[in-house]
Amino acid sequence: MIVTNRHVVEGARYIEVGFPDGQQFLADVVAEDGLMDLAVLKVRSPRDPLPVLNVHTEPYYAVDEEVYYIGNPMLFHRIVGKGTVLGLSVSPDQKYPFLVIHADIFRGNSGSPVITMDGRVIGVIFAMADIVLDGERSRVGLAVTASYLPNIWSPETSP
Repeated sequence: MIVTNRHVVEGARYIEVGFPDGQQFLADVVAEDGLMDLAVLKVRSPRDPLPVLNVHTEPYYAVDEEVYYIGNPMLFHRIVGKGTVLGLSVSPDQKYPFLVIHADIFRGNSGSPVITMDGRVIGVIFAMADIVLDGERSRVGLAVTASYLPNIWSPETSP
């Protein structure tokens, strides 16, 4: 299973996904959540086991914790960025809190996993924003918390 943003798959029924070793597969979109901009993909028939990240589905975040995110910003591929968790926030448009991460997020980071230093996914980046932090304008990443994922998909209900 792969979690990304709904706006990344743009309502497609399936999408091609690629892995660092060059393998490419079709993946079906098996769940979508427009409110939180998430989509879950199920990879079709991989020959070998695919790489897996552990997802921390219990509510979790730690202010000032260093995290990594992996994405494809500005047409580059599999770029790792580093940031710091600032806390949680809630938008009037969303009923569920999201992580605010002090990090340089760019177009193409959408759907990037937010990973703790011990390798657990705690969120999925869905947007960037500019805020004033300590009197200076800073770019931050906004991420749906991984604790929200069971609201849109679970192995028991997976097709």
